[in-house]
Amino acid sequence: MSKLHTSYLGLKLKNPLIVSSSSLTSNIESIEKLADAGAGAVVLKSLFEEQIQAETNEMGETLSHAEAYDYIEQMGMSLGPAQYLELVRESKSRVDIPVIASLNCVDGKWWKEYAVQLDSAGADALEVNLSLMPRRFDQKSGDLEKELIHTVETIRKHSSLPLAIKLGPYFTSLPEFATRLQKAGADALVLFNRFYQFDFDLSTGQPKGRVSLSSPEDYHQALRWISILFDRAGVELAASTGVHNAETALKMIAAGADAVQLCSVFYRNNTQILESILRDMEVQLDSLGVSDIQDLKGRYAQKRSEKPESYERLQYIKALTGLS
Repeated sequence: MSKLHTSYLGLKLKNPLIVSSSSLTSNIESIEKLADAGAGAVVLKSLFEEQIQAETNEMGETLSHAEAYDYIEQMGMSLGPAQYLELVRESKSRVDIPVIASLNCVDGKWWKEYAVQLDSAGADALEVNLSLMPRRFDQKSGDLEKELIHTVETIRKHSSLPLAIKLGPYFTSLPEFATRLQKAGADALVLFNRFYQFDFDLSTGQPKGRVSLSSPEDYHQALRWISILFDRAGVELAASTGVHNAETALKMIAAGADAVQLCSVFYRNNTQILESILRDMEVQLDSLGVSDIQDLKGRYAQKRSEKPESYERLQYIKALTGLS
């Protein structure tokens, strides 16, 4: 059978499938089940910046992260910073796969004191989920990006852990921004974050949130950008969103991903689906004549394509599609 071993963030993984940050990785029992099912690594449930603020009695009137509502309301802020450190320690003592801590962050100042503690707790790496909602009409996109870059620089200054930055897809020039993130200290990019969905009640006008699981058709945006950034931005790449089967996971690797994160597929099925996906990956690699998954990585990236312009097409050409 094909060899699935790989590396990501300087960590040796028995396979490239990583369970992404979610309630599935918020307790040791679930983490052990995921490790037993074959996960290459786990990203722990995110600790939100608001939780660190709350512990120091500096919670503002509003939560600045969209996704924070899902975690904090549903989890009841059950994992504060102290409990989070204990989850890191316990996970490291009970599973034999890499454990990646996760912080959902806007302002790096809240990270300074916590960085050293996460290092000492034994986390193998850190994933930082960056999201910043533009709230002023006079706020320029460049200013928002500068804030995010400053946050990464601050985190890098105070943490020696391998650092992955999880981004949303909404940037004017992602290739340029990716390069700036690398210079600021990022070791890897996770593409892409799936944001909290806004809604409101039509009768009352009260805002309400909706957690939307990805579907098997949601992988295309990440696939495009991983194929474009591969071997160009100076960072490793992890795919996220829309990976529900072995074929999509292998497509991400072929586009240039070092690792592939899964989440929604577990909610739509169960954690044991991971074993099936891994078996299917090996079968498909064998059918492709690939004995080592490293030989597949980047095979179909834009940089290696004979028609690189096809990776950049945003609009249909009716004459080519046969549509009138």
